[in-house]
Amino acid sequence: MSSLGCLLAVGCSNDGDAAAVRTTTTTSAASDEDHLVLCRMRTSRLAVVVLFAFLASGVAACGSDDDRLTASELAEQGNAVCTEADKKFEAAFSEFDEDEEPTAEEMQGLAATAAEITDDVVGQFEDLDPPEDLETSWDDTLEKARAAQEKLELAGEDPESAQALFSSEEDPFDEVNAGLEKVGITVCSDDDEE
Repeated sequence: MSSLGCLLAVGCSNDGDAAAVRTTTTTSAASDEDHLVLCRMRTSRLAVVVLFAFLASGVAACGSDDDRLTASELAEQGNAVCTEADKKFEAAFSEFDEDEEPTAEEMQGLAATAAEITDDVVGQFEDLDPPEDLETSWDDTLEKARAAQEKLELAGEDPESAQALFSSEEDPFDEVNAGLEKVGITVCSDDDEE
């Protein structure tokens, strides 16, 4: 009996459990019980082969160079991420009066919100698969972005740290923005201030 015949010889009992359907015609001297054992063994082997074939095709598809973005796709998708983040930043900053200096506690809250937004942005960037020739600089930029995002997180935990961060002349994202601009992602670094 072939593996396919074995598979066809398996049915379900009334209670839904798998049960072997015994055939009335046999072509060898083996008993029905022997056929049942043989069918189960062949079916198990077939299932293992199918499982390995399925897993092998999935592993081969993962991480292939076909999934890499082109430079223009990377820039396009990165700018889309930044556009959405800019909307969130604008909403967060809109709560503050431009004519009044925010308190240290307000700066802390703003830093915490900015850290969450930035964490999401960096996470989305980490999901992008850059072209091979940009991979090293992309990874370096993302490493710097994580470090800058961690500074925001710390500022979001302490009012004095927040005040120091926002009053500093140094922008922890300057190097990040320069790296993003190298790959065509310019929306994150666009300054709309006039």
